[in-house]
Amino acid sequence: MIIAFIVSGVFFRYFYLREDSVRRIRSEAEARVQALQSRIRPHFLFNSLNTLANLAAVDPIKTEQMILDMADIFRASMKRSDVLIPFSEEKQLCQQYLSLESQRLGDRLTVEWQVNYIADNLLVPPLLLQPLLENAVYHGIQKHPDGGTIRIKGVSYQKYIQLEITNPLPPADVEDHKGNSMALKNIQQRLEVLYGNKAQLSYHQAQNQFYCIVKIPKQL
Repeated sequence: MIIAFIVSGVFFRYFYLREDSVRRIRSEAEARVQALQSRIRPHFLFNSLNTLANLAAVDPIKTEQMILDMADIFRASMKRSDVLIPFSEEKQLCQQYLSLESQRLGDRLTVEWQVNYIADNLLVPPLLLQPLLENAVYHGIQKHPDGGTIRIKGVSYQKYIQLEITNPLPPADVEDHKGNSMALKNIQQRLEVLYGNKAQLSYHQAQNQFYCIVKIPKQL
């Protein structure tokens, strides 16, 4: 009985330490994700403020709308990353972001949404698509002399949804930096914390286009 008691004590102590370790790792991972999510890229902020400064004297009404759109984006960046939101909210946020960039880039930026198969009430992580669209603008449209089109496609399967963002690649002689891969790694880390190995982020280049594909479990 004494031996059985000792073995039981060791057994329960092991599982307690294991669960405590798992909770600590999850907590640390969530803290990292919150830190990553709360960052607003400086170039987006500076570009938007410069656009507002130039627009304020010309079109006060449009300036006010830009300020409201920026406020919504900042507000979304402060939400908990583990609280899912309807896809319609994420799409609205992305449209507000792209509207801000359109004020700066003009006709150089065009956008095509093909997401009719994604239900509006389907739950997704906040700021799932917006950073990827920001990547597409900053590393694709902005650096291309002729600009181009960003396409957002959505497909709904039985157990998961797939979202694909494509943008033109800039000419080979245009200088780029590592911010692209860093942003993608940040999104990958968020997906791992939220879904484990049930979500997937992949990307590739083909025919002068950059493709970014996100797959997440379907949740309503």
